[in-house]
This record gives sequence, structure tokens and C-alpha cells, in this order.
Amino acid sequence: MTGSKYPVLNQILRATCDGRYISGQEIADSLRLTRSAVNKAVAALREEGYVIDAVKHKGYRIENDPDLINPGELLTFLDEDRVEKIAIYDSVVSTNVILHELAENGAETGQVAVASSQTSGRGRNGSRFDSPDNKSIYMSYLLRPSDDTDIKGITPSVARVVADVINTETGAKVIADESGDVKLKGKKICGVLTEILSEAESGYIRYIMIGVGIRPVNVKRAALLAGVIKGIDDIGTIKIKDL
Repeated sequence: MTGSKYPVLNQILRATCDGRYISGQEIADSLRLTRSAVNKAVAALREEGYVIDAVKHKGYRIENDPDLINPGELLTFLDEDRVEKIAIYDSVVSTNVILHELAENGAETGQVAVASSQTSGRGRNGSRFDSPDNKSIYMSYLLRPSDDTDIKGITPSVARVVADVINTETGAKVIADESGDVKLKGKKICGVLTEILSEAESGYIRYIMIGVGIRPVNVKRAALLAGVIKGIDDIGTIKIKDL
């Protein structure tokens, strides 16, 4: 992972979660950085919207988390190798468009593209999917399936993953249906769109792009995103038809 800003953020986030301050020297020693590099990283994080308390002889602590999606936040929930396969953007035309480009350039199963807004998001049957920057999550997941994968089960399986994560994190009772929608009290809060790239002559499936749009729910976005990614990772390691 390039740069020191997000590793520093992750160190402060972990300490804050443990109910303690973390000194600049401890961060520097852990990440093999200079104290100056730590200070610059903290200043950059404050510019992004993090309220970081600094107390002499104690160190740093997060006082207000702006609920951003970035590598530092995700490292709290996923290991570094997994985070390296997540491409994060502020705004894109569509995360599926971005993922298609990554796939054509050799990206492997598990590659994710995520954004806070889309200018031309699409739903099922070519419909427009409204994608404002309002603390929603828009993500696409790349799957290169094996020959015995039953692709018909992917969309509802991913919807169930999203529902399970939301229910676990919030205690809500959201329901996933077979079309790929996730609803809370009858209101749609998530949609899943699966696109398949295959060869016309042989029918060979080159790859599958699973697009997921999640409306704001009462849970930290990085935690929700990480939980959904873990769940889809598990789907990718077993036969969908066995679910």
C-alpha cells in the first residue's frame, strides 16, 4: 500500500476502538516512519474530515469519524492483501464499467471497484439506478467462475449476503428476495445486478460482474462493505448451486 496516510489512520482507529490514545512515536515505530511523516499524515487526515484529538504525552485519538471508505478504514476489518484488491473512487460513471476495464486488463476473482456515487448507474433491464453521494455504497465484484458454477444462483445469494450483514450489524430485519432486492419494511434498500461476459460461439463464461447498490443504513460503511466482500468471497469458493 503506497503512502503513509491510511496506515496511520488505521493505527489511530484501532487504538480509539481500544479506548486509548496512541503516541506518534508508537505509530512511527510500528510503521517504520519518521515522526514528521506521522505528523503530515495526521494533518492530511484532518483535511479529509477526521477530527483527531492530540494530547501531549498521550498521543492521538479519533473524536469524530466522517464515515469514509478508504484503505485505512477497511484495514480495520480486512487484511492488507484483501484491501489491495479493492479500487476505491469518489465518483464514477458506473462501478461495473470500471470493473470491466480492470477485468479486461487481467484482474482476478475478488477484484472490487467501489464508489460513493455513480453518474450513470444501471439497474436490471437497463433501467437507471439513481446513485447520489449520500453515504450509499456502490460496488462491483469480479468473479471468474469454474465450469461447474451454477450462475443462476448468484444474484439471490449475494442479496442474502447483504441482508445477513445488515441484520448482524444493525439488528434490523431486512429480507432478500429471489430477484436480488433487499428490503426493510417493504422498502428497497439494496439491489444486485449480475452481468456476464461470455463468448458467443462457445458460451464460455469469461467473467461475471456482480454490482451491488446499498442505500444508507445505520452502520459504518467500511464495516458494511467489508462484511459484504467477505460474504461474496465465501460464495466464490464454493458451488453456488449448493447454497
